[in-house]
Amino acid sequence: MAKENAAESKKAPQTSSTARKNSDSKAKKPEQKSKDKENLLKKVSRFFRELRSEFKKIVWPTKKQVIQDTLTVVAVVLVMGVAVWLLDLLFISGFQLVFNGLAG
Repeated sequence: MAKENAAESKKAPQTSSTARKNSDSKAKKPEQKSKDKENLLKKVSRFFRELRSEFKKIVWPTKKQVIQDTLTVVAVVLVMGVAVWLLDLLFISGFQLVFNGLAG
């Protein structure tokens, strides 16, 4: 008897609103599952409709624009590559002068 009273006192008291929520959730589980499925289907359907409308807004570049942009990127990469190569040569020469000058 004392153990039962101690166990009951440890439980949080249930108010009428929490008791009602618990009984409602137990009573409506099959309905809730079907509503969740319907909501999920509606959300997925809406996602694909919006996806299709967004794809219609895409403006694809022409072949000429793609070639021009590709050549621009290649040219910039080459110029930057040469610049890094020249800086590398400059730094190597500078370090060689400094460290060979100290040893000699």
